[in-house]
Amino acid sequence: MEEKKIDGNGNCRRRRYHLFTVEVNPVFADTARQLLTLADLNEFVTVVVVNETTSVVEELCRRYREVTNVPFLFLDHDKECYLRDLIEFERSGLLRVGSMVVADNVIFCEIRDYVEYVRGLEEKGIVSTRTLECKVEYADGEEDDEMISDGIEITTYVNASNFHSD
Repeated sequence: MEEKKIDGNGNCRRRRYHLFTVEVNPVFADTARQLLTLADLNEFVTVVVVNETTSVVEELCRRYREVTNVPFLFLDHDKECYLRDLIEFERSGLLRVGSMVVADNVIFCEIRDYVEYVRGLEEKGIVSTRTLECKVEYADGEEDDEMISDGIEITTYVNASNFHSD
């Protein structure tokens, strides 16, 4: 994907982006690749297959040495792994000032350890974070009253000092 901006002098600046999506199920990964091919997005999206014991960070760094930072990280996998994986990304140095992390289903799945952790980082001035309340996307209620409450935690890294302290 490419972002084009015209500056005040009429010069066009381009910035390229690449999306990595991680999958533990090889069948799902193959399906995703087929859909990406149909949509002609292979140049912009890479499906990375890892097993459940593989470190996503280590695998990205090993296979794709050009990945030196992660400006956007979307967490929507095993809910018990959100905090562990966030800390791994922090320790790797891939999350930097300006990086945004969005964690899905933090209310519905009660991912308290993750939310408490990022709020602790906010108290230290390392991130700004907020919970955006919404409804579970797969609820089958026909009226808004019947929809199940959920939320996403949106966290942006704002300060490099004190960055990852144990």
